[in-house]
Amino acid sequence: MTIDRSEVEVRFYKALISPERALEYFTNLVEAQNEHLTKMISWLKEAELTLSFDDNAASLAKELQEKDVGRVSKELVRPFFRLESLRRALEWESGFFVDYLRHMYDEKAEKLGKEKLSPDKQRILEQLFTPSDQLELLYKARRIYEGAVPSFLRSYTTVDFRPVYSEDMEIRHGLITATLEIMVRKPDETTEEERITIQIDIEDIKDLEKTLNRAKEKIRRLRESLEKQKIKLFNPQVSLGGSEK
Repeated sequence: MTIDRSEVEVRFYKALISPERALEYFTNLVEAQNEHLTKMISWLKEAELTLSFDDNAASLAKELQEKDVGRVSKELVRPFFRLESLRRALEWESGFFVDYLRHMYDEKAEKLGKEKLSPDKQRILEQLFTPSDQLELLYKARRIYEGAVPSFLRSYTTVDFRPVYSEDMEIRHGLITATLEIMVRKPDETTEEERITIQIDIEDIKDLEKTLNRAKEKIRRLRESLEKQKIKLFNPQVSLGGSEK
């Protein structure tokens, strides 16, 4: 199959990842032990996955009997999920996807005088990127969770003093003002961010606190109800108050 590389570049960008970063992630998986990759394939079919890298890394580390959760996340979990998101954005089958990355890997390996990707490793990676029913459900949950409205990224507040000048240009009066800035990412796998800035005062802050505390209580009660019904949640544990960063 002939690949229009200009189109690929555009779609790589659309998926929030560059070809160079994709190759970096792919290299992490190539350098992983075959035994770990094989166990990861089984884990993806059976594990209770969430939308959090941290949750999934802890789960996989337990499966691999690895104590270094950070290393498992860096070398296996993040590379896999970043690349799987890319594969889905490109709408490529696993075999074609792995073969495309293999060409990139082999070209770099040849320049560095290293071994090219072995057929055995390629077959394992193709199995890894063949989605399981559990993974399909996870990405369906992700579309529901992130794809409808902008997602919160971070927030800032600024408090300052604004002088009010008199006719003789003296500063005898002034105002204390406060602004709340909220950064959001627009939906549908985009890099575009938006800044929303509003002016607030103490009463506004109190009102926001009431609203947010009420939302926390709603989440807590709903979570407890669903857990009693043994309904599995894809939410990251931290998003439900299950762990603190």
